[in-house]
Amino acid sequence: MGSLRLFIPSRIFPLRCCSCGDRWMASSETTTNSVFPTPKIRSHRKLLYREAHVIQPVKEHRATVVWLHGRGDVGSSWADAFEDFSLQNVKMIFPTAPIQPITALGGYNCSAWFDGRPVSDGSDDLEGLDASAAHVAELLSQESPSVKLGVGGFSQGAATSLYITACSLIGFYSDGTRFPCKFDFTVALSGWLPSARFIQRRFHDSPNVIEETKDYSFFLGHGTDDTVVLYKLGEESASTLQSLGFSNLTFKSYKGLGHWSNDIEMQDVCNFIKKRISGQPYRNATNWKSLACQII
Repeated sequence: MGSLRLFIPSRIFPLRCCSCGDRWMASSETTTNSVFPTPKIRSHRKLLYREAHVIQPVKEHRATVVWLHGRGDVGSSWADAFEDFSLQNVKMIFPTAPIQPITALGGYNCSAWFDGRPVSDGSDDLEGLDASAAHVAELLSQESPSVKLGVGGFSQGAATSLYITACSLIGFYSDGTRFPCKFDFTVALSGWLPSARFIQRRFHDSPNVIEETKDYSFFLGHGTDDTVVLYKLGEESASTLQSLGFSNLTFKSYKGLGHWSNDIEMQDVCNFIKKRISGQPYRNATNWKSLACQII
């Protein structure tokens, strides 16, 4: 592949995400007809989501992956990183997070999936996490039951993808509303497990989930020199997930890598995805069509 390239996502540059020419849609609106009825989760926020950037598969459609960017970035910035790797059977969806005030930045407006920061067991913004989970579920509402589903992300997007995975396996949002999607695999780069204690408690209160954790696949990657989301947070997140019964989990460290990605890590991610797109998807048509979500 030639010389090593670095993929350095922009961080905390909200003006890049706020162009007046951008098309936005309220999260409570739907641009397509859902294949299932829509139970509702409660949100006191008016969150606006820009139209997602999509890369269509060039061969038989076997999987769809939603990829979530880090705080202050936009979804399309990750498209180039994936287009160079031959995921010909995979549809990639790159949504952009809504602009919202961030407490850690003194209320500064920034694209973010939730209002939180990378800490090992902090009290995170569950309402924001639920809203992002609902948006991802809505993006996937038209996917065929024969297609495998994956969710992944970088930095705050990685944290959000891990939370969404927990919702998927437990079957509920934090407020008890049923979560509609069943994923087949998760990728988290330079991220952390948000609201770890809350998630651990929910898993311990859901003994029926234990069997599902055995076969669920994770890939977690983290640079040893990451000074934004510390490497130890990635290690702790992997350990927490393993303690919950996730034995099919890969945690890979990248020596000298900071808070960005490179060709080596991206190749590992794409190899992981390729191995997961064979066989039958986790969910079945009956479960998939019986549930949905909408933010109000």
